[in-house]
Amino acid sequence: MQVWFPCLDNLYIRKLPKINYIVGWKEGEGHHHKIFPVLHHLELRNLSNLIHMYEINQSGGLGGVLLFQNLTSLEVDGCGKLRYLFSENIGRVSVKNLELLIISNCGMMEVVMKNIEEEELIIVDDKAGGGSNSHFFPLLRALKLEYLSGLRSFCDVAYTWELPSLEYLQVSKCPKLEALSPGYLDSPRLNELKYSYDREEVNVKDTWKGDVNKALRYIKKETEEKRLENMNEDADDDDDDDDDDDDSED
Repeated sequence: MQVWFPCLDNLYIRKLPKINYIVGWKEGEGHHHKIFPVLHHLELRNLSNLIHMYEINQSGGLGGVLLFQNLTSLEVDGCGKLRYLFSENIGRVSVKNLELLIISNCGMMEVVMKNIEEEELIIVDDKAGGGSNSHFFPLLRALKLEYLSGLRSFCDVAYTWELPSLEYLQVSKCPKLEALSPGYLDSPRLNELKYSYDREEVNVKDTWKGDVNKALRYIKKETEEKRLENMNEDADDDDDDDDDDDDSED
């Protein structure tokens, strides 16, 4: 049975605890090449058992299926079992038109776009291929990452790549995140980075020459040094209090 949604423009999925994945196929099932051909906005919120954006249980991988190829806005919140959002192959198609990406409160997410070597993807439309490795998110203008306690990286592939359209970046409460990717990442249009709510904006364009990763690594190091400094100060205060107690007893 072929299921597709040729006219669906907005999709909101909220508070459905039995959902494990958004799109899936099983061995022997037919499928339409373009399941959401005009979907522009997708919101996933409080899906406590969502494990994958898609589930493939057939040989030959996706076999040319295009997922979310016209998506411009994606918001994911409160999906506690989601470990990654897209594979690298799916990402080539799914994010080529994405302009806004917000991910929050997904405690098990380790990476947004993951490299899965065994996954196959046969692109049926050359225009959907996403271009070179350096342009995975060619139109992404705003990226917001919040309360992601397990997030290590945005992309785990060490490419030299860029976010040519990125103008707004916010990173808050992501304690393990040191950089968006292992390699060099250029963001020529990004002026400032918002890092946590209690810190001034960081000038990426002038201070770090557009290198987001270098700016994030510096902030991470500075934050860790400040945390250790505060811990040492608290320990010294405790020692002083103990000395005062000893003096009072004498």
